[in-house]
Amino acid sequence: MRFAAVIVTHNRLALLTRTLPHCLAEPFVHVIVVDNASRDGTAEFLATQSDPRLDILTLPENTGGAGGFAIGMERAAALNVDWIVLFDDDAYPCRGALAAFETHLPKTAASGMIAARVETQSGARHPLNRPTRVPFLSVKAFANWITGTPRFPVTSGPIDTLSFVGAFIRPETIRRHGLPDPRLFIGGDDTAYALRLGGAGLVHYYLEEVRFTHLGGRSDPSPTRAFYSARNRVLVTLDLMPWLLPLVMVRHYLRTKSRVTARNRAEILRATRRGMAAGIRAFRAYRSGAPLP
Repeated sequence: MRFAAVIVTHNRLALLTRTLPHCLAEPFVHVIVVDNASRDGTAEFLATQSDPRLDILTLPENTGGAGGFAIGMERAAALNVDWIVLFDDDAYPCRGALAAFETHLPKTAASGMIAARVETQSGARHPLNRPTRVPFLSVKAFANWITGTPRFPVTSGPIDTLSFVGAFIRPETIRRHGLPDPRLFIGGDDTAYALRLGGAGLVHYYLEEVRFTHLGGRSDPSPTRAFYSARNRVLVTLDLMPWLLPLVMVRHYLRTKSRVTARNRAEILRATRRGMAAGIRAFRAYRSGAPLP
């Protein structure tokens, strides 16, 4: 199999210099790095890299993770590869991940995206990159959940949503079904894309045997990220499961409150509330494809 990597980075040179060598140690035939208008020396560092597999896309403005992945995936979908592998600048495939993917890829038609197991540096499951089964998408899914199907699988099998950290997708899937929505900027764009593909009849799959390491995710989110995460969660919920919106908003707010430190809690919670209100106001534009306010 031929693999292309798509890595999105923005002002995290210290992390990129750690993770890029791990990526290049794997047998990717192309490595696309989308530099989201970094101002910390990232462009200068990338200019010193001589690996012929590297394809550097330097953007004039920060388009967020959603925009960066959309641009990188569009470039990768035009290449002669079998699979495109997505991850951020603070993550990398563990040694042998691509070989494990080839070995364990299910023979049944997994027509959507494939999620790897994402770990912390200690080898534990990373709490921010768990593939999920969504019990509220259909009566069958709800019945399965009630009878014991776990929301967060720990063995290989079908899933509904996944993170773009360690996600595999075929080029033809992108060409046929389009790109992630760049309007979402950051936070939940991967969930929205996976659910959109699932709504088109594609089946996503989790592979426990394929492993990635994610260095980030331990510190408090920035207020900007908190705003977009809340806004996008509201948009996706209104789009697919509007009857769940009150529950989703309360749960998201309480989880955010419990996960951030006291020093930043008030500012992050203000941003979360603003994001939820913005999501409700922006839903009509979201459904119509118009720019989001």
